[in-house]
Amino acid sequence: EHKYVGYPENSILIPWFDEPDLKSDPEAFNESVLNALGDQNEVMNTELILICRSGFRSNEALKCLQSNGFTCVSHVASGFEGDLDESDHRGNLNGWRHDGMPWSQG
Repeated sequence: EHKYVGYPENSILIPWFDEPDLKSDPEAFNESVLNALGDQNEVMNTELILICRSGFRSNEALKCLQSNGFTCVSHVASGFEGDLDESDHRGNLNGWRHDGMPWSQG
């Protein structure tokens, strides 16, 4: 998704679910976050901001991390591309990219 949609600059890219089956694996996700961030004692209180295209998956990932003891987790509710407009298009109402936040693609 980050190749086609984009992602916030300075991100650590950890998918909530990934190919080939596109199903979430909360245990694997939690482990990936711990591995990416380092020492578990310090990580549990590290501020984390999660984001996905629409905000739905990042909210699911937030719940997973909170249930595993992370205390400072939030997510971008409107996502990277924002909510759907009246024509069912994203990117016109809100979202990380729409709001002019720094991002990259590729």
